Amino acid sequence: MKVIREDLRLTGTKEACSAGHCGTCAVLMDGEVVLSCKYSAADAQDKQITTIEGIGTLDLDFKNNNLIGAPIVRRDALEKATGTLLYADDIALATCAHIKILRSPHHHARIRFVDKSAALAAEGVIDVLTGEDIKGTNILKMAGDDQPLLCRDKVRFIGDPVAAVA
Repeated sequence: MKVIREDLRLTGTKEACSAGHCGTCAVLMDGEVVLSCKYSAADAQDKQITTIEGIGTLDLDFKNNNLIGAPIVRRDALEKATGTLLYADDIALATCAHIKILRSPHHHARIRFVDKSAALAAEGVIDVLTGEDIKGTNILKMAGDDQPLLCRDKVRFIGDPVAAVA
């Protein structure tokens, strides 16, 4: 995933769950669909990798979509469908700090304690945040009223966010 997105700057392949459950990291490897977040660069060596950018354009009319009888012009539809539209996560800034989200490997579990010491001792780490560090409302409003930014007491599915390492 790092080689595809950061080294080759092929940003159509996305990383969402970091665990291979959501499929946003899907690529073709030797003609088979694989989840790139589950493969190291060493495992992919000497394989033919095709990202969404290499699949080609779609033979669809994105200029004149119809919704309830009214034509809607979607200027970014082709770019979104082919993975070439840049999102904020696709733009690399040299002086920007990066955050990696630690996600739960468990379907349903209680969070008793998060030991930050090893991460805080690692070179280059600025800080580690958990649900306990979030003051005020710990809810990601875009996802509904029950999705925390970082889980505090329990996780409810594989991929639930537990900690943020900057």
